[in-house]
Amino acid sequence: MKHIYRQTLVDMLKKSIGGEAAEKAVLQAAISAGIASKQAYSPEEFSRICDELKKRGGPIRTIATIASDTTFTTVYYQKEMVRERGRKESLARMSEVLEREVAERTRQLRESEDKYRVIFENTGTATVILEEDLTISLANSEFERLSGYSGEELAGKKNWGEFFPEGDDILSEGESKAMTGRCAFRFHDRQGGIRQVFVTLGGIPGTAKKVVSLLDVTVSKRLEAQLMQAQKMQAIGLLAGGIAHDFNNILTAILGYGSLMRMKTEAGHPVLPYIDQIVSSAERAAALTHGLLAFSRNQEIAPKPININDIIVTIEKLLRRLIGEDIELYTDLCPEKLPVMADSSQIEQVLMNLATNARHAMPGGGSLAIRTIPVLLDDAYAHEHGLVRPGRYLLLMVSDTGTGMAEATRERIFEPFFTTKEPDQGTGLGLSIVYGIVKQHDGHIDCYSEPGVGTVFKIYLPLTETAAESGKTAALPAIAGGSETILIAEDEPGIRIVINEILTEFGYAVLEAADGEEAITMFREHGERIDLLILDVIMPRLNGMEALHAISRIRPGIRAIFMSGHPADILRKKGILHNTAPFLLKPLSPHTLLTTVRQVLDATDRKQ
Repeated sequence: MKHIYRQTLVDMLKKSIGGEAAEKAVLQAAISAGIASKQAYSPEEFSRICDELKKRGGPIRTIATIASDTTFTTVYYQKEMVRERGRKESLARMSEVLEREVAERTRQLRESEDKYRVIFENTGTATVILEEDLTISLANSEFERLSGYSGEELAGKKNWGEFFPEGDDILSEGESKAMTGRCAFRFHDRQGGIRQVFVTLGGIPGTAKKVVSLLDVTVSKRLEAQLMQAQKMQAIGLLAGGIAHDFNNILTAILGYGSLMRMKTEAGHPVLPYIDQIVSSAERAAALTHGLLAFSRNQEIAPKPININDIIVTIEKLLRRLIGEDIELYTDLCPEKLPVMADSSQIEQVLMNLATNARHAMPGGGSLAIRTIPVLLDDAYAHEHGLVRPGRYLLLMVSDTGTGMAEATRERIFEPFFTTKEPDQGTGLGLSIVYGIVKQHDGHIDCYSEPGVGTVFKIYLPLTETAAESGKTAALPAIAGGSETILIAEDEPGIRIVINEILTEFGYAVLEAADGEEAITMFREHGERIDLLILDVIMPRLNGMEALHAISRIRPGIRAIFMSGHPADILRKKGILHNTAPFLLKPLSPHTLLTTVRQVLDATDRKQ
């Protein structure tokens, strides 16, 4: 009976869950019944305990929970199981109970394993399980993608540190860095590529194993940096645009008075060179403010379908003179016509600024290459690089073999007034202007540079289906005066006076108003003899458009020219400038002012 009992209770459990756990189950039952008091006995003592369990009278019901690594089984046994009579039936029932328990627990185990396998594979992070010695025991598919290794190659891989060769001890630092929000590490994949990852660590209870999850944040980090750069450039652009507007008002007076002095000074007069220098300096300052407006994307442009290749061919000779004889210029232009909606003068400015930048980078000579290539950009690339839309683009590449730039310099090259040149060698606006022009044309610009190797600028401009136009430069019209009466409304006294002086010098009668309301009042008093209005767009009390609407009710069809230090397209977007109204951008040159005034007056006379 003793042999039968032990074989029944112990060997059957051994078959189900293992020998050590089976004997432990019997001892647990004996301890529950008060027969045993410890967990380890000799074989003879264990046999005695089994006999004692058999001898106990009355029904004995003990529940023993047996734990192995992965299985929990509950065993029920009763007094009937050790009786001689009905022994086979009891053993059969016990076997059936155990088999059902094992089958149920196995099913639950499989379900649990499948559930956690699905979770492990679909966490959205690259996850591995590391043994105590940092051997990889399991890796999910996302980690395979991130690392470049297959699951078979990763299983058993001992050199975990090769993924972090820069000395980052993520297992000791990861948790502390996560606590402080500094949990980004540089992960090296199989091909040597570097990814930015956030690390999360966890331990498996009861073991020395660790679960390591890596979240690839490379793209989001790059987008975050691009967003911060764009916001910084936008803030600088707003500042630059405001400064340019104020300077334009000042320069209008300087240019106007300087030009009047030049007109009234006889040839050969000793003061004339000084006047010429004043006007020339004012014109350079005006070009500088236009550069600020270009960077801030507040410069007015006149886009039309143009072929970039035609522009490159047109200014190629100019570029060769610009870069000098010690620098070779190569052009590799796509034979396909590549029309883009662009302002040709602005594209010329981009090419000249990049050529100038390359010349400074090659003081000992070198080569400059300009290439055009049609490319197709998908949604992902367009979104990542801030492009308006995916589709067909023109890639304009300008590369040099110059000194190149370090990363810290490259990150700042598009900032206004940032320059690595000597104090008198440049303004630091050249690449800022390029950046502004490209962005205003819904494009994107990238810079790749390596010290001692050279620099490549890649400009992406959206292609258009409209055929390119061939533009011809019109000759400047001759200056002509007149005898008409003109009402000027301008809140800046210096600008108002200089415009009055210029118009009076060329025969016009002029009335002045300091704002929109004063202009309306003056028109009510002198309206019958006023032929033309020159209105500043932005003025106190009433702006130029509001003043024109009020005056038009007094005399419909009155002619008007608007002027402002802000570009016309910006003012039109704000709804404070009519789409078809003649417009002058400050600073005004006398030639531009007089020519526009005469054209508007003559056009109206022809209609009448």
